Amino acid sequence: MIIMVDYYKLIQEIKKSQNIEPQSEAQGSEQDLSESLSSKKERQELKHKNNKHELAVEIYKKLFWAICVYILLVFFLLTGNEHYFQLKGSVLIALLSTTTANILGVFYIASKWLYETNE
Repeated sequence: MIIMVDYYKLIQEIKKSQNIEPQSEAQGSEQDLSESLSSKKERQELKHKNNKHELAVEIYKKLFWAICVYILLVFFLLTGNEHYFQLKGSVLIALLSTTTANILGVFYIASKWLYETNE
């Protein structure tokens, strides 16, 4: 069995039984409502900024390690080129320049997205 309750009517009956004037409380409740809405908005904005900061820290840690791995790979590629790979100079230049551009591009895009400026 489902019980349906009209909360508005129930509150009105309670107010009548306690002799509370509906108008005076309505004005007070409007002020309370606007104050609670503004405080909710401030809390949500603060929570959003905090979440965005946590996300930025996570992404920058990952980007830092990606750049470290890239530097190690470049080091091993340059030192092992004569013994293991034997890549031509033009191929080596193309490989290093494109991967460097990709790493820097990802870092730039992440920075622009995470730390927006109002321009």
